[in-house]
Amino acid sequence: MSIASAAPSLSPAELRSVFERNTQDELVGIEIESAALDPRTGRSIPYAGESGIGAYLAFLASQPGVEAVHDYGTLVGVRLPDGGQVSLEHGGAVEYSSPPAPCVADLMDLVHAALRRLAAAADRFGFALVPGRSTRARPSRTSSGCRTPVRRSCAATSRAWAGTACGARGSCP
Repeated sequence: MSIASAAPSLSPAELRSVFERNTQDELVGIEIESAALDPRTGRSIPYAGESGIGAYLAFLASQPGVEAVHDYGTLVGVRLPDGGQVSLEHGGAVEYSSPPAPCVADLMDLVHAALRRLAAAADRFGFALVPGRSTRARPSRTSSGCRTPVRRSCAATSRAWAGTACGARGSCP
């Protein structure tokens, strides 16, 4: 077995140049994960059902200029007209990914408006989007199918995991 040679070292001047480059073309963005929770009970919202995360994503996808994102036939997110995205994350979190912005002030204005629209849409379905970690959320039955080869592999070897993370079917496609 051969061992890869060490990567060449950068001189202090070369390293400094990485951080001193012209930044006028650089942009900033943010991702915000939120738990979808019932505001009365604090319980997580399932993917399935007329008030579930799947229905929420379908509603978002029905809006003008919004593009649905499917994985293995399951709606898992949307691309928004401004370049942002909403996606279902592992464990049932709903993630908002902003489009790139030229500065943090512009980004915050854009994100504030987007989160207000997304929260209003969630309210139509009777749940709240709660950013950050929620110790009361339970990720069971949040997705109707596994989304990555790692999860499919894990599900094949762990009956307990497959029964919760892969939804009511208890197996992955």
